[in-house]
Amino acid sequence: GGGGGGGGGGGPWRATTSIFALLVTAGGVVAYVRKGSASSLEASSAVAAALFLAAALMGAAHTRTAGLALALATVAGLGTYMARAYGRSQKVMPHGALAAASAALGAGYVWALLCVARGVAA
Repeated sequence: GGGGGGGGGGGPWRATTSIFALLVTAGGVVAYVRKGSASSLEASSAVAAALFLAAALMGAAHTRTAGLALALATVAGLGTYMARAYGRSQKVMPHGALAAASAALGAGYVWALLCVARGVAA
């Protein structure tokens, strides 16, 4: 079953994406408060906005694929940026952790997109 009746939907990926967006936002706020990093606050806000939009799109069957694709593109960009930053700094927090989380989520979004393409619940 699942997904019918207009009660939303999007499976676990919608909630996971929203939670990750909240964590990214929190990280940007922490960087701003601790280090005065306005660029971290701005970047985290932009990433979180894209992820919240993606999560909203995942809620309807006719926009679910677009939401998953937007989330995949967003975490791919974030993961690439953070992996490069980790390579320079060797700091696990936040660079390594966000690179790893982005990679894991990216793999999940690819899997979910493949499931959608096959007509199977993700």
